Amino acid sequence: MKHSSTISLAQVALMAACILVLGFIPPIPTGILPVPIIVQNLGIMLAGVILGPKKGTASVALFLLISLITGGPAQFFSPTSGYLYTWLIVPFLIGFFIQKFHIQKFSLTLVIVWLWGVLFMDVAGGIWLAWYTHAKLTSTLISSLVFIPGDTIKAILTALIGPRIAAQIRNK
Repeated sequence: MKHSSTISLAQVALMAACILVLGFIPPIPTGILPVPIIVQNLGIMLAGVILGPKKGTASVALFLLISLITGGPAQFFSPTSGYLYTWLIVPFLIGFFIQKFHIQKFSLTLVIVWLWGVLFMDVAGGIWLAWYTHAKLTSTLISSLVFIPGDTIKAILTALIGPRIAAQIRNK
């Protein structure tokens, strides 16, 4: 195996481990939805910024595979599943747009992370939740607004630290 392949595999594995560790932070029940507020999606956003579209998505896929093996398939057929499914798409979209447009400014990184890591994830999760629970779509989307402030903070953190970590990785 080539040296760069080994490094890439290690990066993917380390990001999957970071996502896993973020999952140990206790969730906060919202009281209005069967979906809690979590910190773990910070790792999903960081995967796209730090590793780019392919390796970022691979790290999330590895994390989800580990989750399937250790936790079973039930979590993929629950009210929160829509969010999990978007986790495979979000790092690809974030990484793709950052690379495609050579984004380096904090403000533009934040816009991309917020659009895909907050808005897309929360809307897609809300759509799944409405379908799964047979609730009104407008009700679940309005209730999903509870996630926006915390997810926005996570997007800001991602836009602040993600590019710095990515630059350190490229410089090694």
